[in-house]
Amino acid sequence: MRNLCTRMRQLLLACLFIVIYSCISYPGYSQTNFLKANGKYITDQNGNEILLRGMGLGGWMLQEGYMLQTADFAGPQHTNHFTVSDLDSLAKWGFNSIRLPLHYDLFTPPIEKEPVPGQITWLETGFTMVDNLLAQCKQRKIYLILDLHATPGGQGKDAAISDYDATKPSLWESEANKAKTVALWQKLADRYKNEEYIGGYDLINEPNWTLPNNSDLKNLYTRIVQAIRTVDKNHLIFIEGNWFANDFTGLTPPFDTNMAYSFHKYWSYNDAGSIKFATDLRDKYNVPIWLGESGENSNAWFAEAIKLMEDNKIGWAWWPWKKIDAIAGTLSVKKPVGYQKMLDYWKGNSTTKPTKTEAVNALKELTDNLLIKNCVIRNDVLDAMFRQVNSDETKPFKKHTISSIIYATDFDMGKNGIAYFDRDIATYQVSTGTYTAWNRGWAYRNDGVDIEPCADVPNTNGFAVGFTEVDEFMTYTVDITQSGGFSADIRYAAASAGAKIQLFSNNSPVTGEIVLPSTGSYNTYQTLTINNLIFYKGVQQLKIKILSSGVNLNYFKIYNPVTIGNIQGKVIEGATNAEGTKMQLFFNKKLWKDKTISASDFKIKVNNTEIAVQSAEYSTESEFAITLSPPANFRYGDVIRLEIICQKLLEFPELLRLKILALIMVFRLKFVPMWAEVKMQLTPMRAIIWITEYKLHKRNNLCSNLG
Repeated sequence: MRNLCTRMRQLLLACLFIVIYSCISYPGYSQTNFLKANGKYITDQNGNEILLRGMGLGGWMLQEGYMLQTADFAGPQHTNHFTVSDLDSLAKWGFNSIRLPLHYDLFTPPIEKEPVPGQITWLETGFTMVDNLLAQCKQRKIYLILDLHATPGGQGKDAAISDYDATKPSLWESEANKAKTVALWQKLADRYKNEEYIGGYDLINEPNWTLPNNSDLKNLYTRIVQAIRTVDKNHLIFIEGNWFANDFTGLTPPFDTNMAYSFHKYWSYNDAGSIKFATDLRDKYNVPIWLGESGENSNAWFAEAIKLMEDNKIGWAWWPWKKIDAIAGTLSVKKPVGYQKMLDYWKGNSTTKPTKTEAVNALKELTDNLLIKNCVIRNDVLDAMFRQVNSDETKPFKKHTISSIIYATDFDMGKNGIAYFDRDIATYQVSTGTYTAWNRGWAYRNDGVDIEPCADVPNTNGFAVGFTEVDEFMTYTVDITQSGGFSADIRYAAASAGAKIQLFSNNSPVTGEIVLPSTGSYNTYQTLTINNLIFYKGVQQLKIKILSSGVNLNYFKIYNPVTIGNIQGKVIEGATNAEGTKMQLFFNKKLWKDKTISASDFKIKVNNTEIAVQSAEYSTESEFAITLSPPANFRYGDVIRLEIICQKLLEFPELLRLKILALIMVFRLKFVPMWAEVKMQLTPMRAIIWITEYKLHKRNNLCSNLG
């Protein structure tokens, strides 16, 4: 019996060894973290939905020339383009996947350079690069999606994308190129069949060739898939449509049980209609879809597009990781002066040929600049891609304190209409047919605010807000360490007279309109000082609003606090709501809300006819405002005379609170036609009442005073 038990245990162990060995070696074995197509969504092997948030590593294994501004003549590759430090940053910022563009010639030579025609030679360079990156991705649990970005012969005539050479047969014109493509995918699949952090195989990036009914594309895809499945049944396969990934004619229904359709999205509206062709595929064929590539637009567009994807449970991969002197990517590579000289010569813009030493030094400096530690991290881009997708709050771009110089370009990060307002915030040229420059200066930041170089002396961060238009604004989170009355220096340039701005704190005005005298040009800066501006202790959101266009803004500075009691109290601004049913008065000091106010405390004359005030109340939106309701709506052109007959409204030392005030003000209603307000999508819509006259007088023999 003992011998029988021993033999049974040995047999069980042998069977267990066989099962384990077969699982490891058999290509159909699946581990927990393999991604798979599970109905309409990508999941892990346990059915948990995985939303891919990825980055395309354009510029590492395949260098598209425009990223290094060499599109006219070269596409150099640099080992410093992506290192472990880049990967750590990518993971820290919130990405969970990488789409890795592969150039076939790192794995196998072109058919024209094969030692034996018709045979395939393998090069270890590309495989080693993938191996090393994959090892690092596994440590950080980041999925690596292999993307054949440049196929043998080229899959389209856009050389920057596919490295197509018109003097040689393309992928579609050569059976040898097709065979090499199929063999390459089989080789890759065999090498990585058991790697669970290979997220999938993106077979051909952006094919763009006239292929009737996409038959040749379908046939090639089918050959590749069949070749992969002979060695690897684990991995998800991504299929891109023709014409830059979005034409899926003839590519349906799905022809593999573990397949997803990958589309690309650039420069179109971010609404359901813009992705309907893709979501229809998902719904009709019960198959996952993936936004395999997108980007190259403004921060506002980024936040819109990613929200659209995530609301529809669609994973995404952005493009690209790094570019030279770029605002629209996560990282910008600083361009050496010597490198610009090389570009100018190579492009024919200069007849001065760099020496060999100059050229070598310039390229060495560029290589050093490619290291992430030497790049400019575009925090505004990252903020738009992650935080702004689900938040309307603003976040400081830089730390600002009272008495420090606050550069106009360092406005808060956040959405258009909240952190800033600009009329041109993105390009939607695919949808509209018209290209729009969202930052007309193409400098410093990727938001809609237009920023251009600035050489103002003595203080500048190198950039200024320019191309300003009416109603545009920027907000700044500022830590005000003490309450007081302050002076403010506005450093600006205006080519002609008539430019106007206004300052706000927490959306309450602290000034009326500020008229800026001409400085003679947009490059000639001068300082305008404004006194007696009241700010209260605490973190405030200061806002500069453009009331009349034609001003460049370098910086502003708030300084020299004095006691608030030394500042004359006054009404800064009045405003109606859009319907003319209410009027708000904004004061320069906080209101004393211990005082109860009523409609009888106010008298209003409209066009010299006295009307009764229906109600009066402290504003719930501002500590500085009172809201009045008239019996009939105000209309454009009305002249309003307001008399305040009540006890003191403003906060002030206790002994002075018994003062009685009587203030007569004449307002003229300024009104922007409502259709224009709707067109500009400004909220809330309102007409503005500017004070044209006010008088102080004595009442009941007591001094009338606002403070």
